[in-house]
Amino acid sequence: MKYIIDKELKYVKDITKHLARYNVSYTGVRPTDEAYIYVLNNKALIGVLIIKLKWDCVFLNEYFYSNIDVLKLMLSKVCELYKEKAKAIRVSTDVLERINDFKELKFEIEGILQTSTKTSKKYYFAYYKFDIESNSNFEVIIKKDSILEYESIFKERLVKFREENKISIKKEELEIVALRNNNFVGGVKLTIFKDSIYVDMLVVIEKYRGENIGSKLMELVEEEAEKRNLDSVYLETVLSREFYEKMGYKKVVTKKNQPKDFNSYLLVKQIK
Repeated sequence: MKYIIDKELKYVKDITKHLARYNVSYTGVRPTDEAYIYVLNNKALIGVLIIKLKWDCVFLNEYFYSNIDVLKLMLSKVCELYKEKAKAIRVSTDVLERINDFKELKFEIEGILQTSTKTSKKYYFAYYKFDIESNSNFEVIIKKDSILEYESIFKERLVKFREENKISIKKEELEIVALRNNNFVGGVKLTIFKDSIYVDMLVVIEKYRGENIGSKLMELVEEEAEKRNLDSVYLETVLSREFYEKMGYKKVVTKKNQPKDFNSYLLVKQIK
């Protein structure tokens, strides 16, 4: 067996394909959707929320809002759109103002992640009731695709927010791949941040499972973290919690019904 590090992500399609096949064999095919919510006050953009439905949950991907009332209005629209389609609304943040806003709106804290002593704690929130209501009279536009005239304004707001809160989006992606006779048998896709590695995907083709290939791939991930003097490796899994716990990973977040009738777990391992 040969293991290679690939910065060009030549095998990411193989990793994605085999992992999707593995997940679907247990959870079935889950519906997906995407929506863009815009809030206007006298034609001025005061809120944007990009949401994605996957694994029976609505995720708040990117957003800005001028105040908590605008956030509440956008979330009320999420509830109207997905009450019969999703089990929870989910969002994570390490920005104190937003943490307090989601607390005020009665989102539940499912767990807290801190990848190193140098970084802020990230709170993972969920809302299960889909009963948020708003009396706001601001204009709301809901689309399946982004509205071009608002894109530049939205990007400017996101950049300003990141600068004000010292949020770095600098990252590097790579994959570690297992090859037998130059054929793909398994791989792991990584995103590397300033203090940690996030394991996006890990898969071994079915007929090669039981040969400790997955364990070897994770050992190589941890070696990569050590070489870069990073603090931790973290990941999320639905079906493989015990595998990672045997390797020393600790559960810090439990996401109920992600997807329906399953839990998703966020685990972390300190490297130094």
